[in-house]
Parts: sequence; C-alpha cells; structure tokens
Amino acid sequence: MKPSSKIFPLLALFSLLFSLISIPLSAPVPALAQDLEQPEFAGVPGTHQSEIGCPGDWQPECELTALVFDAEDGVWQGTFLIQPGNDQDGRGGRYKVALNKSWGENYGLNAQNNGADIPLVVDQPTEVKFYYDHATHWATDSHNSVIATVIGDFQQALGCSNNDDPGCLRSWLQDPDGDGVYAFSTSAIPAGTYSARVAINESFDEVYGAGGDLNGEPVSFTVPADNQEMYFGYTPATHALLVSSEGSPRGDLRKAQAHWVLADTIAWRVSEPKNGETFALYYSPDGSLELSPGAISGGESIPLSFADSAQDEAVSLKYPHLSGYSALKLDAADLPKVPDILKGQVAVVAFNAAGKVIDATALQIPGVLDDLYFYDGPLGVQFDGGVP
Repeated sequence: MKPSSKIFPLLALFSLLFSLISIPLSAPVPALAQDLEQPEFAGVPGTHQSEIGCPGDWQPECELTALVFDAEDGVWQGTFLIQPGNDQDGRGGRYKVALNKSWGENYGLNAQNNGADIPLVVDQPTEVKFYYDHATHWATDSHNSVIATVIGDFQQALGCSNNDDPGCLRSWLQDPDGDGVYAFSTSAIPAGTYSARVAINESFDEVYGAGGDLNGEPVSFTVPADNQEMYFGYTPATHALLVSSEGSPRGDLRKAQAHWVLADTIAWRVSEPKNGETFALYYSPDGSLELSPGAISGGESIPLSFADSAQDEAVSLKYPHLSGYSALKLDAADLPKVPDILKGQVAVVAFNAAGKVIDATALQIPGVLDDLYFYDGPLGVQFDGGVP
C-alpha cells in the first residue's frame, strides 16, 4: 500500500522526538537459533560473579560464568549458584548476557541490545539456570521466568531427537517482551494433525493439557499445509495453550502508537488501503480488549474511514510531530459516543480483506480530550480593582 492522504504536511521539526513507528502489518518469523551463526562466547556478567570466583563483578570475559551452546536446542545455557545479597552497590542482584567476552554486544531486559540490567534477587543460595537465544536475543533464567516448552508428536520435525521431549528447547515458549504470554512460532511442521501439551522446567513433573488442566489431555491441532506458520501461545496464569494456523497475533495493545487528535480524527502511521483493508476503533469500558491470531475480542467497535483530504492547518501546527501520519475518520453519527468511549480502553485496528487483524495499537488521547473539553477562560487568581 502506498502512503497517501496524510493529515499533516511534512514537518520535521519534532519528528525525531515524538514520532512512533508502527508495528509492521506482517511480522516476520525469526530464524531458528540453531540456523544462525552463533557467537564464539556468551557469558552472564553481573553482581553474582565475584561470589562464583571471578576476579570481580560485571566481567564479560570471565569464563566461570560462561554459557554453553546446546546444538540440539539451539540455546545457550548454564547453571550457577546465586548468593543472596551479592549486590555490593546495594541496587539489587542483576545481570546481562554479553557476547564474545566484551560489552560490544550485550542483551538485557526484554531482549534489548544494551538494555536494562535483568534483576535477579534470591533470599537464599539458589541454583539458577540461565538461558540465551541468539535468534530472539532473549536472556532469562529459571528464577525470573517460567521455562516452558510445547511438547508433542511434532518435535522431531523441528529437529529434536525425540517427540514429547520436554528438554528440547527447539519448541521453547518465550516471553521477551514480558507481557505474560509465552509464545513459539514455526513453519517447519509438515501438513497433518498433531497434539501438544506444555511442559514446565524441561521435565514431565508439571505438564498442562487442554483447558489448562494439569496432566490434561493433549491439545489437538491441524497444520493445513506444508510451510504454514503455526503459533503456540501459553499463558501461565491460566495454563491455557492456544495453537493457531493464523500465525502470531498482529499488533500490540500495550503500545499507544496512534493518536486520537480530534473527536472525529485518529492519526496513525498506516498506508492507504489498496487491497480491501479496513480500519475500526475498538473500545471496552472494562479493559477486556485482547488480541489473538487474526482476531481481536472484547468490547465494541466503530468503523473508521481513511481520509481523502488533508487536515486543517491549525491541527498541523499543533501536532508537527505527527508529520506523515494518515487520518482515520469517525462518522458524525458516532461522535456522541466519544465521551463515554474515552472512559475505557481504546484501540485502533487494521483488517485485511478477509477480516483478519493485521495490525493494532492503543491510542494516545490528550488531543481528543483537548478538543472535547477545551477551555479558553481565565486561569489562576483574578484581580478586581487590585483585590483578588
């Protein structure tokens, strides 16, 4: 789709400070870790190193805290005894994963390069297993995260030695963004019907099946065609496993990458629809909007139209940081609903011609609040003849 019909002329003054880049309409599936060129060395520098025997803390070159690459799993792993109170600076135990014995490439919280330190606080000496996946750059540990693998009669197709193997991390469910949903996607399973369960901590001691039941029946699923992307999503709070051939959920309702600037206008960095794409405003008074593969559930919706003309100059001047964004319009008949809609969760969603969700984001609402509740009267203490 070619971008057009922008609501604001190209103004670059504040774009670097405020512009938000939208989530791509079709998220690529990352390469498997075992297919990537791996680093020569991966270590876990942090506040725990001096207690383990390194000359000091935060030493990426110390081999006593090196991880070992498991070629079958495609994941770097290592287990170390972590001591309580190992933070000499009093800021809490924490660590990162650093590659090739330097800080040139390192990963912290939420799989971010040069990201924040990953907290690791224990109240007694604890054996902690560390993990690093070079495909997703997720660095985590068995103390902070649920270590979950999806197991079943499809694992050998992924390269595992055996099916139903909880220790094979080629089907590792990961949560790099920390949203509480552990996911795994693959297009390596041949067409056919299979079954799946979720195993915790690489063992059969804790396994969840259909309905999130402990030791429950496997979840049956069908891969409709070879090379079809399959999505596995696990929620530890309910132990429910979702398997979908629609791919992973598109968009992110935790990020507000669109702006509701006027009662009838939403600004979003999207392209002009060319292949039957449509847009809608979704709202929920109880915050129940939820994305799933190809769909959104909870709340109600209002259709939006892609604007055919540029926004007025006054709005362009007020929001120069939204240069290049497109305008999505509410129908005049829906405007009376806006004040109540703003009291709950709001999001804007893009659909393809088949009605499948291809992108979604939450909304920033200061603009529409200013538009609806504008006040141009006096402010502060007023004086009458020198008397306040």
